[in-house]
Amino acid sequence: MRDNPQTESAPIDESLEQAPSFTLPTVGGGTASLDSYLGQRNVVLVFYRAFW
Repeated sequence: MRDNPQTESAPIDESLEQAPSFTLPTVGGGTASLDSYLGQRNVVLVFYRAFW
């Protein structure tokens, strides 16, 4: 697996820039926005590339 480039870690961006506001659909048919969580709890955004 070490020779597989898909298993290598992506570089970590430690700039801690504020993410822009966005709204996404939920599986329940509603919406979720980043702004609705600000100030209430910590938010962690994880982006990954899927190889389907």
